[in-house]
Amino acid sequence: MLPKLFLASSAIRLMGAAAVLLVYCVVVREFAAIRMFSVIFIIFYLFMLAFDAIFFAKLSKQKDK
Repeated sequence: MLPKLFLASSAIRLMGAAAVLLVYCVVVREFAAIRMFSVIFIIFYLFMLAFDAIFFAKLSKQKDK
């Protein structure tokens, strides 16, 4: 059950992040601002993904005990 939850949450988060980037690109329409926002947003997304993976790994190890 836990791996499916992790996979589903990662997929939903990825689709949400893509939607936020798309909306920002449509609203701003300035290449320099889009590039800067995208770089910062992707870095933030990767950090959150890493912390989430660590959390689920620890949670899964606790369940196995």
